[in-house]
Amino acid sequence: MTNYALLLFTSICWGSWAVPLKFTKDYRQNFFYLDYTVVSLLLAFLLWSFSPNSFADLVTPNTFLPIAGGVLFAFGNLLLVKSIDRYGFSLSFPAIIGGAVIIGGLLNFVRSPLNSSWLFLSGLAVIVLAIVVNSYLYKLGSTNPSEKTAFERKGLLGLIFGALFIGIFPLFWNFGLEVFNIQELFLILLVGHFLGVLIVSIFTKYLTFSHLKKYLRSTPKNHLISSTGAAIWVTGTYLNMVVGSRVGFGVSFVIGNIAPLFSTMWGVFYWKELSLKKPKAKTAFLLMVILFLTGLVFIANS
Repeated sequence: MTNYALLLFTSICWGSWAVPLKFTKDYRQNFFYLDYTVVSLLLAFLLWSFSPNSFADLVTPNTFLPIAGGVLFAFGNLLLVKSIDRYGFSLSFPAIIGGAVIIGGLLNFVRSPLNSSWLFLSGLAVIVLAIVVNSYLYKLGSTNPSEKTAFERKGLLGLIFGALFIGIFPLFWNFGLEVFNIQELFLILLVGHFLGVLIVSIFTKYLTFSHLKKYLRSTPKNHLISSTGAAIWVTGTYLNMVVGSRVGFGVSFVIGNIAPLFSTMWGVFYWKELSLKKPKAKTAFLLMVILFLTGLVFIANS
């Protein structure tokens, strides 16, 4: 059960790493993400330094697909942060990470079916139902009607593609499992992620030279807060990979992505994005928590 307790901790990390964005002051979300990108890559190099292999071992044709996975992860994660900045935690995490659970969990399970299939798939179905309830909760309890209307009119494609990119990236990244150790794979993921951010910046002007000038003039406090988010994510992700190598990456990916439960709690209890005083909202919230925990129990015993 120790492994599953650690995976639950990773889900808390994944549900909380973007929270520091809300604590920055007069700080654009792309500046936050630049800090996150740089610090996470530096920490990946630090972890890789404990690997017994040399950097030359990473320069092989086997690196291409895992790096492509990192690029896809960057695309999805950028859409996630953009959605959080616009719609809040209570909608963005359930929509994007929930979709990623469906896609990624099934793909990883097909690739490495190390567990009881009926329990795993039943747990996945329960989590999907929890995500549906969570989305319903957002509509019931949203304290910002303009955000709810904006979501109904636009932004849906961003949520769909965010879920798709985050859901399929492990399929590419997993091609390196038989070739590289965890430290190497983690570094490859973050190198691919950096390339993905660079690609988006070039083709969409997500980060321009004028942005960089403003970024460099930002307060150290904002950089420190953003770096904390990166450290939280790195801790959760690296730990998820280590435990996934023991229990199967299909299980570790799905349990880690119970993150919407914790992100919704941030949104409800701290940021007050949702009001549980509205009719049926409290019932929907409790049902969501029960379904998430039930799904976790099913998967943990699969």
